[in-house]
Amino acid sequence: MHRITTDIYLILGENDPLFPPDTTIRLAEEHILTLQCSQILRQTGHGIETSKEAIELLYQLVSKTVCSPF
Repeated sequence: MHRITTDIYLILGENDPLFPPDTTIRLAEEHILTLQCSQILRQTGHGIETSKEAIELLYQLVSKTVCSPF
């Protein structure tokens, strides 16, 4: 994990049984040097790729970090 050079943004579901947010964030903070932020989506479980809230958050993160005005 220490060889990752890309910025990492975590989006987690509050009720995810496979990747519990507290444990996942703790491990990410310990092992991912390029972790930029973590967001927990309330009332969301595993499979956030279908969540409108997650898609909107992802769009906002990408727009801020990748897309800049010319």
